[in-house]
Amino acid sequence: MEKCIQGYQWERCLCYLDDVIIFGPTFEKALENVEFVFERFRQANIKLKPKKFSLFQHQVLFLGHLITDEGIACDPSKIEAVRDWPTPKNINEVRSFLGLAGYYRRFIPEFSEIASTLTHLTKKGIRFEWTTQCQESLNVFKSKLISAPILNYPSETGQFILDTDASGHAIGAVLSQIQNGEEKVLAYASKMLSDTQRNYCTTYRELLAVLTFVKHFRHYLIGQNFKIRSDHASLRWLKNFKNPEGMVARWISVLESYNFIIEHRKGSQHKMLMPYLGNRIDFVKGMIVPGVIKIKVV
Repeated sequence: MEKCIQGYQWERCLCYLDDVIIFGPTFEKALENVEFVFERFRQANIKLKPKKFSLFQHQVLFLGHLITDEGIACDPSKIEAVRDWPTPKNINEVRSFLGLAGYYRRFIPEFSEIASTLTHLTKKGIRFEWTTQCQESLNVFKSKLISAPILNYPSETGQFILDTDASGHAIGAVLSQIQNGEEKVLAYASKMLSDTQRNYCTTYRELLAVLTFVKHFRHYLIGQNFKIRSDHASLRWLKNFKNPEGMVARWISVLESYNFIIEHRKGSQHKMLMPYLGNRIDFVKGMIVPGVIKIKVV
């Protein structure tokens, strides 16, 4: 299937195994894309089952996500499954829950921190014991997923803003963009620190957060003039570090590939973002979908 629609993937359609979604910024463009993709199917002698078509939709379910003209949301049926998830009785059930929750981590602020208690149970040599803290973590996950926001699509215009923060055991980020004069959230990200990284000084942890999430959101940020916001004032002098050595020198070398400015925000202002700090939505150019066609190949 990938070979059949080569050159159209991401520009006119998306394909995963036998699921294909064709999109366009306008009805006319979507219809044009349908003609292009269907012609490829005809050339490859691929048969389609009409009853599995969903034609000209404003929203479709695709790979566990609800794709709408407003943005990307979690599949409501999967959220219902999370809401009704029973208390895990063993490690395998914990892993199953983390697998489902992890699939939607891009929608969950501070995912890594919330998951830390449950993740600890899955480590080798750890005796399974369901504690009050574990139940609280499970309840928070359910609450976060049930109230998960709609993540906006990126625009071809508008400055990207990357807010980063670090604590003693985790780092997090929010990627947003100025659209029509408003700051719109595109993605959340978070990561637990290793034992070695937890021993870094505050400046190094904050710098690690910048490096980690600039690289993580590279597909948005490379070639763009974007802003990084942090509550750690020392990062304002990131580009002026004199004679950096070792690890820091390597980090700065990576960041030199990007065009950005760093803005300091007061801690009280920046911490307001922490309830929104959890991962990546993939950039799909023009995926605003007044006309969407979803088909299944048979």
